[in-house]
Amino acid sequence: MDRIKLYLQQNSDNVSQNTFYNGWKHDHYVTNIFFFTPDGMICVMVINMHGATHDSTAVEYGFIYEKIGCLFDSCGAKTVLDSAFSLKRNDFLIKSSQKD
Repeated sequence: MDRIKLYLQQNSDNVSQNTFYNGWKHDHYVTNIFFFTPDGMICVMVINMHGATHDSTAVEYGFIYEKIGCLFDSCGAKTVLDSAFSLKRNDFLIKSSQKD
């Protein structure tokens, strides 16, 4: 699973502008999350989320954690992702920051 933030032109409407503004990056973005199969195909995605939305929150909105959990329950599949995703420890997630 991975995320890409795409630049977005500033909007003249302050309400819309604030929705897409990412204070950490100091710019305007849309967030896109892609869940890849081992052969590189995209099987689930969340696209065009507001730039202020955290990566893990975007995944929750797209119900991707639930879908990964179902795969784990049915066949033991696990997902590799970076530390920007879920703060909860789940058996089906392998985070790049994990030491065990």
